[in-house]
Amino acid sequence: MSSLLGGIQPERQMEEPGIQRKLNFFQTLRAVLWAMFGVRRGSGWKEDVSKLNPVYVILIGIMFGIVFVTSLVLLASWIVSKAV
Repeated sequence: MSSLLGGIQPERQMEEPGIQRKLNFFQTLRAVLWAMFGVRRGSGWKEDVSKLNPVYVILIGIMFGIVFVTSLVLLASWIVSKAV
């Protein structure tokens, strides 16, 4: 089995300095929420940025944009309905 992996054991692959795991969707969501809130240490921010998956960041941005616009539309329609 080790000859198939080039002499590297599977459990030792993640310990190499050149290999970094990307954050999953919920870890990326947590990092984006902390960034929006503005409370993050420099070392934690650098670690998150190095591991963020750009696809997840784009999806989370689109989701937040939809939620933001929908909430503004609902708020405006509620205010207009109360004014009449």
